[in-house]
Amino acid sequence: MLRYLFLIFIVFIFPSAYAAKIALVIGNSAYDKSLSPLQFSDLPNSVNDAIDVAAELRKLGFKVILKTNVGKKAMMAAVRDFSRRLGNKRGAIGLFFFSGHGIQHNNLNYLIPLKADIQTSIDVDDEAFKADYVLRYLKKYNNRGVNIIILDACRNSIPENVFKKRESMGFDGISQGLTNMNAPTGGLIAYATAPNKVSWAGLPGERNSVYTKHLLIALRQKANTSISNLFMQVRRNVMAETKNEPVQQVPWELSSLLRTPEKS
Repeated sequence: MLRYLFLIFIVFIFPSAYAAKIALVIGNSAYDKSLSPLQFSDLPNSVNDAIDVAAELRKLGFKVILKTNVGKKAMMAAVRDFSRRLGNKRGAIGLFFFSGHGIQHNNLNYLIPLKADIQTSIDVDDEAFKADYVLRYLKKYNNRGVNIIILDACRNSIPENVFKKRESMGFDGISQGLTNMNAPTGGLIAYATAPNKVSWAGLPGERNSVYTKHLLIALRQKANTSISNLFMQVRRNVMAETKNEPVQQVPWELSSLLRTPEKS
């Protein structure tokens, strides 16, 4: 899912080089774990993550579409609106950020909307939001620009017995964490944690998740540094904060960017 080396440098150091900078930022917090045996729990940080990322992006010149606590139809409509606003403008930057629950099913990534009624793996396609939907819309509407996807998903809430008894419980094909997906040509996908791993929501009482907290700090302090330095700092800080957890969180990226800042 990850290899992010050029993202922020391109976006923030050369803002005048692009016709448009548009971001769709989604944060889902108000999950009801009684709706599914997967028990997607309430995430107090996720709406805060979205609000704070949206505020930083506005400071950096983005026009931001902010959505919080939304269902699948609203997420799909927001992606369509976001992509069409990009409108195939030459050199535009499209940035999609999601904070909330996520799963993988049959090696495909899904983001979890509010009120997702997932009783078995059969329901995943109908009830969850396929991350590939964002990729396909960006390819259609911003195939000549820079496309960035940041996924702060996969909180550790699904009961362990779901994975141990997935076939008998009807959840065959469901796996922990997200899997790798190819970044769109000219784009980058950043994940809060490594493939097939879960991410940490943060310490009790903290406003943001561990990943978004350190992303925000980096954006505020290092907006004029290279992308490699910025995200290496995010990675180091997230790893340092989670080093004593049962599983250390290691942010990850995949990139197929076509040009470096020096050549833009």
